Amino acid sequence: MASAIWRAALLGAISAPAFAAGGHFSVEDAALLDPGQCQVDVWLERERRADRYLAHLGPTCGIGPVQFGLGWDRLRANAADAPTVTSAQLKWATGVTETVSIGLGMAAVWQAASPRYAGTVLLVPVSWRISDSVQANVNLGRDFQRDGPNTTRAGVGLEWRAASGWLLIAEQFRQFEGSFARAGVRWEPNKALSIDLSRADRWGGASSAWWALGFTWAWDRRRRPANVLTPTVD
Repeated sequence: MASAIWRAALLGAISAPAFAAGGHFSVEDAALLDPGQCQVDVWLERERRADRYLAHLGPTCGIGPVQFGLGWDRLRANAADAPTVTSAQLKWATGVTETVSIGLGMAAVWQAASPRYAGTVLLVPVSWRISDSVQANVNLGRDFQRDGPNTTRAGVGLEWRAASGWLLIAEQFRQFEGSFARAGVRWEPNKALSIDLSRADRWGGASSAWWALGFTWAWDRRRRPANVLTPTVD
């Protein structure tokens, strides 16, 4: 039982958003925090069918031309606790045109049990500003597991700023040979805080739905390249 729980923890941590400065959503954008700017992400997931709970904590900062972050994930499934999983993420991005940006990210994952090293994620995110209120994000990458097969990571997401302070997000993503879809909402009551709520489910096959509630505390929400879905003040 313990080895199965540990395996689930590793898969959960590696398949969680690898570069979580955008919250718990799986499809990453090609944007960075400005140098010296930081934020902290916290989210909780609940999957009733598997009796699974996941808690995440992760600080992220912009350092020169890159963004660096750490993450800690704690999983409880079938009434058993898995070892805490730690991840480190590094991300770079740049604008290609006025409406398109591209990035490159890498994340490494360790567990609080032997063997320590669990795997690595490589990801290429691309963002396209369709209009002042709509942005599309596309991801393509690879998951390299220490004790499992290497698998493709991919996804496409759409963000729509429906009103000031409100963002609607929908995404379809593939991880560990499974396809999933998620829809959610982000509320930004002020510049320092955002709150996310979403529901995800397997795309085809047996249902495996879960809910996620996330919070982000930021110090100056500017991002680079500029996130057009964040209102600007002249």
